[in-house]
Amino acid sequence: MHKAIKYNLWSSTKTGNQTLNNSFNSTKANGGETYLFFSCNGSGKFVALARIKGSFQEDKMFPFWTQDQKWGGIFEIEWIFIKDVPFREFKNIIIPMRDGENKCVSNSRDSQNVPFADGVAMSEIFQKYLNSNTILEHFEYYDIRQENYERNNTILGN
Repeated sequence: MHKAIKYNLWSSTKTGNQTLNNSFNSTKANGGETYLFFSCNGSGKFVALARIKGSFQEDKMFPFWTQDQKWGGIFEIEWIFIKDVPFREFKNIIIPMRDGENKCVSNSRDSQNVPFADGVAMSEIFQKYLNSNTILEHFEYYDIRQENYERNNTILGN
């Protein structure tokens, strides 16, 4: 999340990128926009909301994701909200998952489609929620970690 916020970029797995790009292109063709809701695994909260600014750029790479070979290409994104919103705030938003079951949106996984009305409801929750913590409070720590990672990987020739 730190690097995504710092550089306004996102990437997923190959399948996830294809799903997101298809959503972006079809939504754009209909005059709409595509938004991403972010949660960190095991955090118990959504931590950010961003808008995809353009189509997937397969030929561009951000060289310092933790698993560089797994996350190919980039989406440029614009942050709308960066704040912690506990999953409990979304408990009434039930959506169809990829497996066909209806579950709380907090059970979503990477590149899960959220129906329009539910996405609007989630956005409203983000807007109204008064948070007391965000990743931005710890940005200096993550900057130092990134500098060390980049220095070590440059020395190794990665």
